[in-house]
Amino acid sequence: MRELHPQLNPDEFAVVGLSVETNLGAANLARYADGNGFNWRFAVMTPDMLAAVVNQYGNQAIVPPRTPHFVISPTGTLGPLSLGIKSEGEILAKLEASAQSAQ
Repeated sequence: MRELHPQLNPDEFAVVGLSVETNLGAANLARYADGNGFNWRFAVMTPDMLAAVVNQYGNQAIVPPRTPHFVISPTGTLGPLSLGIKSEGEILAKLEASAQSAQ
């Protein structure tokens, strides 16, 4: 994502990293993102959002080492949970497919 994010049109795509540590402070999250060269938005899930993600996808969706991710289409439709590190091409294909399905 580090290489792909700068190539995405910000008028078409938004990338958000979500922390499952519901009590993580903004300064610590910013340090983590900056320290790893992650130049997209990050947010900390509220306990309610964390519960909703688990309800939708199961506990595997909140295990960071498994690299859980999903796409939300422009219409708000949730895509399937995907686990593991994906190539730039795989991620771009998911984003483009989601955008196309919303048209």
